[in-house]
Amino acid sequence: MSENNLLIELEKLLNFGEVNLLKIDISKHDFKLNTIYALIGVIHYHSEAILILSKNGKLFSSEIILRSLFEGFVNLKYILLGNNEKNAIKFTIKNFTDNKEFTKKWKEFIKKTNKHINFFPELSTAEKCDEFMEKMEREISNIEEKFGVLKRFPNCRALSEEIDKIDENHTFELMYITIYEYLSGLVHISSKGLKNFFIYNENGYTFNFSRNEPKEIKKVLVAVYEIYLNTLEILNQNFKISNKNELETFKNFFLEIGKKSS
Repeated sequence: MSENNLLIELEKLLNFGEVNLLKIDISKHDFKLNTIYALIGVIHYHSEAILILSKNGKLFSSEIILRSLFEGFVNLKYILLGNNEKNAIKFTIKNFTDNKEFTKKWKEFIKKTNKHINFFPELSTAEKCDEFMEKMEREISNIEEKFGVLKRFPNCRALSEEIDKIDENHTFELMYITIYEYLSGLVHISSKGLKNFFIYNENGYTFNFSRNEPKEIKKVLVAVYEIYLNTLEILNQNFKISNKNELETFKNFFLEIGKKSS
């Protein structure tokens, strides 16, 4: 199976997914389902971006987005673990805690430098920052009390471990290490990741503007295909809109990839 065939089939899968996503009226669903829908939409967006980048030989950028794609998929799987909406509530609370943490760092910055205070007019003074952080904390407390949510949303590694505990056939911790952690060097442009951008030839080191390595591109595309296919199965299970026969065709194609890779 060549990377060109995979690109064609992934594009078909994405087109199929987009058609089905657009059929859904989110006003008819509850908070948990709307959170699931939003995450699936983001997974679709990132998958489409990887397709475009892979077509143009921008493998490194594809790998960076693949890391985010995996994170979104893990969040989605974790929200689905419970029979209630508590994990979706935890996911929402994380937004408030992240806002609070950002504001704390911004406050420290403007106090230290006394510059750029109008970059965020609503956070232009230490007092305004304190008010905003207090507001976030009230929101968090109110939501936790109302829905009986005690634990905060875990980090990506903890999410992967927890999902694996529920189903021993899952390999999320393995995926976390081989996708999320391994690709961190590219995401943060560390010295580890930087060396990937150079190739050595008879003239010495040359910057690698376009990395067209079929084997490596194929690895990324297979990972995206698997994640997106699983995401569409979740879409079908929760919204009942996909054509099962068409979805089966895509599943069979993925099984063929596995046979040819083994």
